[in-house]
Amino acid sequence: MNRLLFWAKATTVYGVHSPLLYGLCTDVLAARLPAATRRRLGSRYCQAIYKLCRHYGVGFCQLEPGVVEVLAPEPIVVVRQPHRSPETERRWQMLQGGERYRVAIDCYDYALLLTDRRLHRQHLMLIV
Repeated sequence: MNRLLFWAKATTVYGVHSPLLYGLCTDVLAARLPAATRRRLGSRYCQAIYKLCRHYGVGFCQLEPGVVEVLAPEPIVVVRQPHRSPETERRWQMLQGGERYRVAIDCYDYALLLTDRRLHRQHLMLIV
């Protein structure tokens, strides 16, 4: 999927109805980092991992290249560039279709998979 098509289909965080997901998107993912920290971290993928780890006060582990698990109370998996190639697109589809993950949040440059059982199964395409 190209970026233009993604932007046509995606919504902003104001289209998220779950208070838990809305809080995660607005308080963590959309939070602005200082310019020096943004430059040091580089990609939006690294910034998302940094924000999640800082928010939950935890670390992370790399599951495979481009896939990191943030060791929060309910683990969150962060996938790097899920739409980069047809192969990564297939891997992303396979990951989000699995039974382990309840919610998939696709932000184009990175994506999150949440395991929290309190959430209803859904796939969100967000502009953050």
